[in-house]
Amino acid sequence: MHFLEKYRFLVIGHRGLPSLCLENTVESFNATFNAGMPAVELDVQYTADGVPVVFHDFDLNRLAGRNSRIGDLKWDDLSKIRLASGSTIPRLSDVLSAFENFNFFIEIKIEKFDNAERKLTDDVARMVIDRSMNDNVVMISFNASAMRYVRDHYDGIITGLDFESPDEADDAVNNNVALPYYAIIDEVFDKIKERPVIPWTVDSYSTAVRLKEMGCRGIITNTGDRFISLIE
Repeated sequence: MHFLEKYRFLVIGHRGLPSLCLENTVESFNATFNAGMPAVELDVQYTADGVPVVFHDFDLNRLAGRNSRIGDLKWDDLSKIRLASGSTIPRLSDVLSAFENFNFFIEIKIEKFDNAERKLTDDVARMVIDRSMNDNVVMISFNASAMRYVRDHYDGIITGLDFESPDEADDAVNNNVALPYYAIIDEVFDKIKERPVIPWTVDSYSTAVRLKEMGCRGIITNTGDRFISLIE
């Protein structure tokens, strides 16, 4: 049974628990699960030598004070860089191995969908399948083509589309899960409500309660430790 079927309402850590620990780090994921959240959202992109790593930005400026792009650095060099918190950037394989009993929304972080992006998508999907984690993972992206590719080539992997424009709602309903920006939920809910609807990024308790009462199936949040009581 996929983990989405086990919950009426999920509280999902946005890149972990960034209100307490630096985003997308092992420490942040530990904090998420220790707080009682059943799932975490994380971002994946390639290094220069094709290693899937967990990092949101395409460059290191915000979190490490360096202008280098993730895609221009080999894993051996990237692994030695310390982030602002002193943490290092993890590989996706290490995160899935360390937290194999937990649940993930894995965002494929891409700017387009060509050969390199297709290979990244393949690598992530195969990593999930090889670990028998199909029931613990939702693969997501802002790129509808990437998610269409997963649906066409990897039977049994659940997909979801992130989107922030109401015009993208039609693409969202082609996926198993719809993940709208919370500010557009009133415009798009009726169109996407046949799918589990999980808005992002919700850090207001009153907004979280309203979304739950509306019929959303969860929220992605930076402050999930404050919303544990909403999990069903």
